[in-house]
Amino acid sequence: MNANTSPYNPDIDGEPTLYDTTLRDGEQTPGVTFDAEETFEIATRLDRAGVPEIELGFPAISPAEREAVAEIASAGLDAETLALARTDPDDIDAAADCGVDRVTIVAPASDGHLDAKTGWDVGGLLDRVGSMVRHALARDIAVTVSAEDATRTPIDRLRELARTAERAGASRVHLPDTTGGASPTAIARLVGAVDESLADDTEVGVHCHDDCGLAVANTLAGLAAGADVGAVTVTGIGERAGNAALAPVVVALEAIHGVETGIDTTGLSTLARAVAERSGLDLPATQPVVGEHSFTHESGIHVDALLEDPATYEGLDPSAVGQSRRIAIGKHSGSTARALADREDATTREGDLP
Repeated sequence: MNANTSPYNPDIDGEPTLYDTTLRDGEQTPGVTFDAEETFEIATRLDRAGVPEIELGFPAISPAEREAVAEIASAGLDAETLALARTDPDDIDAAADCGVDRVTIVAPASDGHLDAKTGWDVGGLLDRVGSMVRHALARDIAVTVSAEDATRTPIDRLRELARTAERAGASRVHLPDTTGGASPTAIARLVGAVDESLADDTEVGVHCHDDCGLAVANTLAGLAAGADVGAVTVTGIGERAGNAALAPVVVALEAIHGVETGIDTTGLSTLARAVAERSGLDLPATQPVVGEHSFTHESGIHVDALLEDPATYEGLDPSAVGQSRRIAIGKHSGSTARALADREDATTREGDLP
């Protein structure tokens, strides 16, 4: 992707993988429910866009969920299909029965989660994780262990949990920032500490929530620190303030860090609008990359310079992400913008012109 970004941006080594969890974590957005037809449509759109992994749902929650996940898993998508499970053999069996490629086993890792949800001590946690990984492998399914609340878990425990999962046969360990309370520096340190304790072929993933508005930055920091996998959702929907949004993560990887994601960036805006419509949630005009105002300019100073060289105020070519440049007429418009008001690519804001 051609971009006019800062020369100080570092490269990211390797080729990190993004997995989209719009149909699982995204559907946990309050008030959002996708029916079977919408679930299939979104999965198909993600697959056509080149998203390499799609988390289809949480099969244990209902027969309808299992049916929807199984239908997509058998549809012949190019993407690898994932499903969620708790540390419960019935959950794992429900995912395996759907025919997905990988199960993500969520294990409470922090003191708070262990006390509130299970009553296990650390030894009990490790025993349970090892047992559940082996159970999943016996069902002939790839395994991820997700250390829930990783960013509030002692690092020695995280390392031991990751090694336990690896010894049992898990090929991936996720480090979720479950409440969105970590900084990019913290995520980078956490990834580095866990990654160095594992074999080279065991993947480390990050799953970042946006409670403090850092999910995209944290995801990129994790990948830059050596994580192999990052979780995203279309438009960033999800629990509470949501997750890392697909479009800015993809564009940042490609334009800022020079990583080829294999995802069709020209379809990002159409995909975002489709998911916004199916979810019933508005797509904020100022949402990065895919929002209506992402390539809309009002300031006269900006417009004058854009006409000479778009790179002065645009880091990306709008067409690279399925958008177009627009000129808005408003309080800060200059004479050049007003002269363009009747052009097809110009828009007018409500209210009187100054």
